[in-house]
Amino acid sequence: MKKISLLIALALILTIVGCGKKAEEAKQAFDVLKDLPKKAEQMQQNVDLAEKKKQERRQRGDTLSMNYKKLQEFLPKSVDGFGDAKLGGESMNMGGFSMSSAKADYEKADGSGSVHIELVDYNENYGLYAGLSFWMQGYSMENDQRYERTFNTGIENTWGLEKFEKHNGQAELIYALSWRFMLTLRGEGQKDTEFLKAIAKKMDLAGLAKM
Repeated sequence: MKKISLLIALALILTIVGCGKKAEEAKQAFDVLKDLPKKAEQMQQNVDLAEKKKQERRQRGDTLSMNYKKLQEFLPKSVDGFGDAKLGGESMNMGGFSMSSAKADYEKADGSGSVHIELVDYNENYGLYAGLSFWMQGYSMENDQRYERTFNTGIENTWGLEKFEKHNGQAELIYALSWRFMLTLRGEGQKDTEFLKAIAKKMDLAGLAKM
């Protein structure tokens, strides 16, 4: 497992170096490289905690993803200024694979903006979280067009990543909850990600993180 964590971290470094065109970007990549052993150790700790959480769910018989109708209950019934939710979703079970998603769309009455929320339950499929390992340790990127950065959610075993397109006001938040749930919120015509964070704070994310 440690080798897997090291490979993920190394892949991140190579990506940064490959895309960096400026001396500052190269320096940032080198700084990350210096922290590689520490990052790899933190990643391994996350893998170990994820396995522990999975075993706890197995012991209480919780081995399948929640039905999408149940997931929908965690989504806001309405969003201020955007009206009531238009719900969707699906559940899939095949062999040892189980995954469910619930979706909600909210639109302004005049059609000038929208908010989309999606909640996915991966349950035992921790492998699908592997690509998130690097930003669980902290990550940021910014240029004239956009920024991406991690943020403190204030919820145990829950990590947040925010993205914002400066030229068109498209905002996105991603929450990884307890190595099981993935929550994504997207909004148009935003000044930043704060409106989406206010929506997320009204949801029972702490309850999801405890499952």
